[in-house]
Amino acid sequence: MPVGLIKVCVSLIVLVFLAHTAQLNLYLLTKLLSHPVLLITTFALFILMVMVNAWRWQRLNTVQRIQLRFNQTAIATYLGTAFNNVLPGSVGGDVVRLFYLFRHAPQQKSAALLSVFFDRITGLLGIFIYVSCMTSLHPALFARNNPLFYWLITCIGLCAFGMSAFFISLALPQQMGMSDWLRQRFAANAWSKIVVDFFAAIRIYRNAKWVILECLLLSTIIQMLMVVTLWMITQMMALPLVSFIDFGIASAATQIANLIPVTPGGIGVGEMAFANVLQMLNPHVVAAFATVFMAYRLIGLIIYLPGVLVYVFNFKLKPMVAVEING
Repeated sequence: MPVGLIKVCVSLIVLVFLAHTAQLNLYLLTKLLSHPVLLITTFALFILMVMVNAWRWQRLNTVQRIQLRFNQTAIATYLGTAFNNVLPGSVGGDVVRLFYLFRHAPQQKSAALLSVFFDRITGLLGIFIYVSCMTSLHPALFARNNPLFYWLITCIGLCAFGMSAFFISLALPQQMGMSDWLRQRFAANAWSKIVVDFFAAIRIYRNAKWVILECLLLSTIIQMLMVVTLWMITQMMALPLVSFIDFGIASAATQIANLIPVTPGGIGVGEMAFANVLQMLNPHVVAAFATVFMAYRLIGLIIYLPGVLVYVFNFKLKPMVAVEING
């Protein structure tokens, strides 16, 4: 049986289980239409998250002297986010963004790769930083549940490791001698130039510590906007409103769970993680919280699907036009 089909079956089994345990109630999705103002506001928040992400990525591009206007960066970010949310998997958007950068900066492939990579890393670190901040505001979270305790400790540890590695790298000498050694030892090999360019691009980010810190701040802002969006969806569904901090913890756990390649795009796994974390934090509250994250996915689908369709249509149309002209 193909791996993709197995993942789809696992996703369906998880969704059926959530519905059977009353954590998923598809009828609640219809309640979104009863609150048009809040629904439109959630649409705006999705677009705002894309704009903040685009600003973060543009800052990383600017450091590498990749010259893209903000509107160009925003379009590429929107398309990348669209592919991540509409298509199975979570790396398709990075390929789209790399394609976009390679087309606009063909001589800066190493810089483009690092730009997308650092954007991913700062986004992931933003999740850990947000979790660390939320738990510091509510230390009682550590005593509520053992599995959640270990997860929180892991997030705080990764956050501390990432920040420590960043500040330690600032103390290292600018030239480690590795680039010169590669040039002398492997001058005849084409790959050595690629590696040397990659090291040079890394050194540029080391010299832009304030930009990295700014990107981490923007990542935490994106996390906050996501939690506000989930909070509003919960309001529209008239579900019990638990602590905003609890929503932040559940949102972060869900994003990490979505990275596990068990189901297409984490469908089912993300909903289960969101509902179970909220249930752990609020054992006295019984509600179909998995529906909230499913609604979040569906709203994202509505927002991002036009971008995928336009991209695919243009990709297919341009070769057809070229053939007609050459013909």
